[in-house]
Amino acid sequence: MTDRGVIVFGKVEQGYVEVGTRITIAPSLKTAQVLSIFNSKEELVKYAKPGENVKLRLGGLADESEIRKGDVICPRDDTLPITEIFIAEIKVLQLLEHKPIMSQGYKSILHIHTIQ
Repeated sequence: MTDRGVIVFGKVEQGYVEVGTRITIAPSLKTAQVLSIFNSKEELVKYAKPGENVKLRLGGLADESEIRKGDVICPRDDTLPITEIFIAEIKVLQLLEHKPIMSQGYKSILHIHTIQ
């Protein structure tokens, strides 16, 4: 949403975010700056740590169409690598004897936040 800057909602997964931080939005590589931070109680705070749900007001973006659900905000000088292919191998260590939901040829689904 927009209110004197673009407002985004999310969770701090790693590191920290503080007012004034210059950021990059991955994977589009758009740049912006954190103008203000609100915690889960809608209180204005100076910084947020991992695990905290936050609402950020960003400056430097034309409108909310420049950021999408699933985008990642990272420091401008330490952007995340972008990939198009992810290959994983699943090793099943133990199944419930009364309900073995996985068997040979089972097609599993991996959910990663907004990606399936």
